[in-house]
Amino acid sequence: EVLNFLRNQKDNKNAEVVELVKKYIYNHVDNELSLDSVAEHISISPKYLSKIFKDETGINFTSFVTDVRIEKAKELLINTDMTIQQIGYVVGYNTPAYFIRQFKAKYGYTPNEYRRIYGTPHPNDA
Repeated sequence: EVLNFLRNQKDNKNAEVVELVKKYIYNHVDNELSLDSVAEHISISPKYLSKIFKDETGINFTSFVTDVRIEKAKELLINTDMTIQQIGYVVGYNTPAYFIRQFKAKYGYTPNEYRRIYGTPHPNDA
């Protein structure tokens, strides 16, 4: 029973750490979000963070960050009149070309195509 209790305590702690990391990612989507920088922010090793993140979420840290960035970009494309370049920057991409590639890999559309289908096109995105 003691071993089970200790195992459950560890599992609960890992889940809490992962929730903290996810919250940090959502709140700092425009910042550098490398495994090393986030692990340093919460004072654990990057290797340990990588392991518990994958164990708790089923996806790796980098994929999660990319998904959060692209989801946020999708919202901005539909709900704002920001340019593609501005949106890419706001969600943490330093180069528009890389942002466009990542977006297209996730949705099968470029951000411009996505906006034309689901949102209001920005006049500077022609």
